[in-house]
Parts: sequence; C-alpha cells; structure tokens
Amino acid sequence: MEYIAESKDEDDLAGHFEDFGIYTNIRTLETDLYEDGFTADILDTLNEGKWSKARPAQIDAWIRGILVI
Repeated sequence: MEYIAESKDEDDLAGHFEDFGIYTNIRTLETDLYEDGFTADILDTLNEGKWSKARPAQIDAWIRGILVI
C-alpha cells in the first residue's frame, strides 16, 4: 500500500491498480488512437455525433488544441 503515498499523480496511482487487474478507464481505445496519429479521424467522428450543447464546444477546443485528452 506504500505506492499510494508515493504516487506522483492519478495516472501513476491508476497504473498500480491496473497491475492488479482493476480497470481504471485512464486509457481507452479512443485516447490511444487520438495520441497515436489518428487525431483528425477521432475528431471527425466526434463531430458527427448528436451531442448536448456543451459537447460541441469541448470538441472544438480539442480541434484547436486547447484541451488535451
């Protein structure tokens, strides 16, 4: 349990949980594709969706590079 106190951030802590087979949803197929060169494809797909009023603004921010997944 000492790794909890020693963890640098949430991602680091989640990595320890994943070592025990606990799914943390930190990494998903979508984020992997986004970060591995399929950014335009992911954003195009997101733009095709029917979303709440807040979601298009968030997608637009991703397109402009303001938000990082």
